[in-house]
Amino acid sequence: MEIAALIVVLALVVLTGAALAERLHLPTPLLLLAVGVAASYVPVLPEVRLDPDLVLVGLLPPLLYAAALQTSLVDFRAHQRAVGSGCRAGS
Repeated sequence: MEIAALIVVLALVVLTGAALAERLHLPTPLLLLAVGVAASYVPVLPEVRLDPDLVLVGLLPPLLYAAALQTSLVDFRAHQRAVGSGCRAGS
């Protein structure tokens, strides 16, 4: 039951942070990162450690897939040389 309550509270924090970021015209990931950093300094919250394999296999692929769906193909083709070489677009 404790884990279920933690998941519900975490979901509420993320939803509230996303709504607040939209209202303040800030990038949502930036605000959620700031909330996470601030939460890491709260001594009452438990320390969370993730297995690196879980992150690599379970969390990273859905994040990359979501980012790929939002990538503009036109912009990608326009900067294909910079993406392929690993250089910055302005360099």
